[in-house]
Amino acid sequence: KKSTLFACKAALQQAMTDNADIIFLEYSGSGRTNNILLNTVDFYEKVFFARKNECDGSPEVESIVNGFKLKNTLHFKVCGVNTDACVQYTAVGLSVTFTNSVVEVLAKACNSEIDHEYGLYVMGTYDNIFVNKKAA
Repeated sequence: KKSTLFACKAALQQAMTDNADIIFLEYSGSGRTNNILLNTVDFYEKVFFARKNECDGSPEVESIVNGFKLKNTLHFKVCGVNTDACVQYTAVGLSVTFTNSVVEVLAKACNSEIDHEYGLYVMGTYDNIFVNKKAA
């Protein structure tokens, strides 16, 4: 969806303004990240990439955080597809792995082929997951 793509782009632009680390997770066998998003971060130095073989990408995020000794792990912003699968499992995994962190799911920067709203609902039942339906 174009609206999801542009919301993700806006989230990336905000992350760069905030000097935040950006981690792209790509599901093995599902293709590369959209070129519009890749071009958005083209000259930004704090970008990391990982391939994952399961819906939950939190182990890959944890490996990047530990391997590169990233400091800002108190707040994660999550966006992407599919809300009720990869986004949900990764957000929940992050909330369990980084228990002192807030995991913010940017609802407008997520979509699903099956049930976007259900994925948002499930994530919203966790204490340290904040489903942000306003910001991109």
